[in-house]
Amino acid sequence: MIPVEKGPVYAIKQGVGAFCNMGGLKINLDNQVLDLDGAPIKGLYAVGNDTAGMLIGDTYGPNMPGTKAGYCFFSGKHVADVISEK
Repeated sequence: MIPVEKGPVYAIKQGVGAFCNMGGLKINLDNQVLDLDGAPIKGLYAVGNDTAGMLIGDTYGPNMPGTKAGYCFFSGKHVADVISEK
């Protein structure tokens, strides 16, 4: 474990389960989370299953967490690239 020296840091307690969130957050093509009016929230990005609704819509059910591993890798790298360009 590595201590977190700087914040802000946010966390949730999550239990073990067979299901996952798929597409709960609306994002733009730079993976910025959008507010209720569709405007990007400054500094807030989301990747992986939390945004995969943009990628596949409602094609898969919420019980297939391994189906989007490729998108998890891509979207994480994409956000790192977007942030480093700013």
